[in-house]
Amino acid sequence: MPSVVYALRRDEVWHWYKKAWLRSLWPFHAFVLIMPLGLICLLRQEVGFSSVVEGLLFGLLGCGFMVAYPQLRYRSDTRTLVLDDRGIRAVRGKTDYFVEWAKIARVEQQDGYLVITERKLNAFIIPMRAFASEEEKAAFLDFAENRISQGI
Repeated sequence: MPSVVYALRRDEVWHWYKKAWLRSLWPFHAFVLIMPLGLICLLRQEVGFSSVVEGLLFGLLGCGFMVAYPQLRYRSDTRTLVLDDRGIRAVRGKTDYFVEWAKIARVEQQDGYLVITERKLNAFIIPMRAFASEEEKAAFLDFAENRISQGI
């Protein structure tokens, strides 16, 4: 069964989040920014300067939390991902996490990373430096793509 052992760096998490934001996360941030504005104006039944400022401040706090969350959750521990016919087992320290293939949305190469994305938008970010060779990376990627396409 294909496996990979690696440690992710904080700057790699930031780089990936920035790319993901440009690609697909920005609408969530736009919603989090605008929603409190509308809610506060609706609850106060006015669209005054103070309501707009307060709504925008709450929205900015929400967006700031969304940006900071991956950095707050960052751990430099070595990770081990093992792929098998049932799914992906991820081990980091004492944490053992398993995801069935049916819950994986896609696997793709993005900006120097191999990214395995769950349907609930969590992702395994694997730097290309984690693979000893191009052949090892290709075998890992092929195995994952085949399981996802089979809908196992």
